[in-house]
Amino acid sequence: MFELDKKFVKFKLLYEEKEYAIIITRRAAEQRSQRLLSGCIFVCEK
Repeated sequence: MFELDKKFVKFKLLYEEKEYAIIITRRAAEQRSQRLLSGCIFVCEK
């Protein structure tokens, strides 16, 4: 039973790490696209 619990905890930690990585990646992508948009608007206005 204890072995099963250890495996579950390890799996849960891996899952949480993956979720966190996805959130960070998504946020970075959003910031990048916002920068591109603001750069495009700046160039288009000229």
